[in-house]
Amino acid sequence: MINPSVSTLDILKLYLYVIKLSLRKKNRNYSLIDQEYNSGQWNKAFEEIDFETLDGNYDRKDMDEYNIFTIDGQLKKINRRDYDVKFKKQHITVNRNNLFR
Repeated sequence: MINPSVSTLDILKLYLYVIKLSLRKKNRNYSLIDQEYNSGQWNKAFEEIDFETLDGNYDRKDMDEYNIFTIDGQLKKINRRDYDVKFKKQHITVNRNNLFR
């Protein structure tokens, strides 16, 4: 599958989003974050997530949407499903290599 390229407009939107996040003043503390997370606002309560499998059970709705990710030091536009597969394989390989050194 050929992934669309990252345009200058995509990069500009990304930078504007980061600036917007940095300017937003929201008082965050452990109690508020814990309440949001366990209420299901972040898709699943911590106890419901299956950490034992590669796929887990996060039930994300945006797995087929194209997003911008950093891959090999470059910005790439790729869907989340393909990125997750690549990231998990890379993470397992790196950890396996470090484990047997």
